[in-house]
Amino acid sequence: MAKAEQLDLTGAAELYRRAFQLVRDAGNTQSQHARLTRALLAEMLYEQNRLAEADELLSETFDPAALGGAPDFMIRHYCLRARILCARGDRIGAAKELDEGVGTAARFSLPRLRAAVDTERIRLGLPPRPGFVAVTRNSHPEPVDGIEQITAQLEDETAILLLVRTGEPTASRLACQWAEDWVGALAGTGRELARLYAMRLLASCLWAAGRADDAEAALVPVVVECARHELVRFLADGGTDVVAATASLRTHLAEPKGADLYPGLSGAFLDTALAAAAEVH
Repeated sequence: MAKAEQLDLTGAAELYRRAFQLVRDAGNTQSQHARLTRALLAEMLYEQNRLAEADELLSETFDPAALGGAPDFMIRHYCLRARILCARGDRIGAAKELDEGVGTAARFSLPRLRAAVDTERIRLGLPPRPGFVAVTRNSHPEPVDGIEQITAQLEDETAILLLVRTGEPTASRLACQWAEDWVGALAGTGRELARLYAMRLLASCLWAAGRADDAEAALVPVVVECARHELVRFLADGGTDVVAATASLRTHLAEPKGADLYPGLSGAFLDTALAAAAEVH
C-alpha cells in the first residue's frame, strides 16, 4: 500500500498480484490477509475501468464485517462496491452498501471507515446519512500520525463538497480555500495519491465556483498523473464538476493551439476517461 500511496502503481500491482497468488495457493480465501489482498487488487482493476473483474474479486468475500479486520480492507470493500453499483445505475444499492459500511464502522469503532463511507456518499451525489454533521474548517487538532491525517482529509473533503453543494458564493469561496489548504499541506509529504485526491477536489471546487480557467489549470497535473498510471476512473469518480472540467479541457486541447498550451496531455486518455464517466456498465 505504501507503493500505491507514492504513486508507484506498477510496483504496487506486482506486489498485490504476488500476494494474491500466495493466498490462492494457500486456499484460505476468507482470511483477513486474503480479503485485503483481493480488495487491493480489485481497487487497481476498478481504476483501470475493469469493473466486472473488480466486482468478481469483491464478491468472493462473504460477510465483510464477520471477521473484523483492517479498515483498509473494509474501506475498499464498501466504497468500491458502492462505486461499481453507481456505475451500473443502481444508486439505491450503492446507498445500502454504504449504510452497511457505517454500521460496521460503528460496530468496530473505526473512525477512518466511517469518514471514508461518509465521503463516498457525497462523492457519488447521495445525501448525507441521517444525523451526519460536517466538520468545520480548522476544527481538527493537529494529526499525530498518518492515520489521523487520512481521516481528517476525508472528513474535510465531505464538508467541502457539501459547501459546494449549497451553490452559495460565500460557501464556494470557502470550499476553494479549504481544498487549496490540503493541496499545500500534502506537498512534499510523499503521500502523492492523497495529494492527487486533494488536487482533484480543488479542481472540482474551482469549476463549481465558476472559475473555469483555474479549474482546468488545477486539473492538468491530475490528468497527466492519471494517464501515466492508467487511472481511468479517477476523474469520473471526482463527480460531475470534475467531469465537466475534463470535457472542457478536452475541447481546448482539440483547438489549433491546444497541443502547444497543454503539451503533457493525452487526448486519447481524456477520451477514454470521459467515455468511462458516461458509460453505464
